[in-house]
Amino acid sequence: MKVSHAVAEAREQAAAGFAVLDAKGRVSLNKAVRQALGVQAGTALDYAVRDGMLWIRPASVAASGENGATERGAARAVVDEKGRLSLGKAVRQTLGVRPGSSLAYVLLDHAFLLIPQDDQLAALMERAAAALTAAGITTQDLLDDVPAARDSTLREAYGDAFMGDLAREYAALHGEDDRDEGAPRGG
Repeated sequence: MKVSHAVAEAREQAAAGFAVLDAKGRVSLNKAVRQALGVQAGTALDYAVRDGMLWIRPASVAASGENGATERGAARAVVDEKGRLSLGKAVRQTLGVRPGSSLAYVLLDHAFLLIPQDDQLAALMERAAAALTAAGITTQDLLDDVPAARDSTLREAYGDAFMGDLAREYAALHGEDDRDEGAPRGG
């Protein structure tokens, strides 16, 4: 089957990413994902929970038997006008997700796989906190380093000349001169 360049590009861009479950139990399918799946508002999607993940595919693909026959217990949902898909209460409970939950997604040949990430993110945060504690680094230490890291990143991205011009423009707009903030102002 020959795939158009635009669809192939959309599939490549949408191959994986993250989504967040909204307050009404919906997940947004971004434009690249919708293009890659070939769905639009009103398109029916079949979905089923397997191994703690939600497998979603266009109903026409599931009905055709492509990539496996339609599964028993598969549910159907429709993409709304804003590209969202509502996950029913039973599905949310089975996946252990709630509003604000992070979901990783992967596109796999005519299927969209949603993988709950709350447990993985919690474990990652715990490992990061343990590593920081073991290194004797506090949250305040990290916050204290933010201004220097930001300055370094901006200088690397834009160069010293641009940053100097920006500082002069800022000073001119705020009526400041080039002296240090702690320096006494003459009268």
